[in-house]
Amino acid sequence: STKNRVKDVSNYDQIALFGSYDTKGGYVIVNNNSGNKVINTKLLLKNLKSVFGTSKKLDLNIYEVPNTGEAPMEKMTFNKTQKITIAKYSTEIVLPAMMPKTIYYLSFSKK
Repeated sequence: STKNRVKDVSNYDQIALFGSYDTKGGYVIVNNNSGNKVINTKLLLKNLKSVFGTSKKLDLNIYEVPNTGEAPMEKMTFNKTQKITIAKYSTEIVLPAMMPKTIYYLSFSKK
């Protein structure tokens, strides 16, 4: 992911983001490092057209990364899927609730 990493900015110091893309799609790792449930987290995704070309809609899959301690992670926990429409300049998605000390993996792909 470091080759195609994209710039990310958070207005809350307890949320960390890591975004990247490849030929199969786009990916964002979101970490709620606070001890609180965070509600209605908005992610603004800019310049999606430069990654997805003329596509107007994307499939978004949201997974929760389980806390396995030091054990290997067998699989992520599926949270939900939704369709998003690519806007001209920036596309907003909302994560309704992020549990404390939790990592989420978001995957975007063409329909």
